[in-house]
Amino acid sequence: SEAFISADMKFHTQIASISGNPIYVAVSEATLGWLKEYHTEMLIWTGKEKYTLTEHEEIIDRIEHRDADGAEKAMIKHLERSRALYVMNSEK
Repeated sequence: SEAFISADMKFHTQIASISGNPIYVAVSEATLGWLKEYHTEMLIWTGKEKYTLTEHEEIIDRIEHRDADGAEKAMIKHLERSRALYVMNSEK
């Protein structure tokens, strides 16, 4: 849904802003904006939202515990799963 996509994009933008790197923030915002504008169908994974939310919770938990390695691993896992879904949706 549109609300889920917006919340997901906000999550990733907030994570980027935590880095303190304005270039990373700009690249993240541009990439997310491009995906939303031109490939919204790739962002809609009906039935997969619970996985996304669980992964987001794990990332936040690792950040809150100042576990940089754990946060990095959790984010990589999340992005790899998302990438696989993008590929699967783009082949439809």
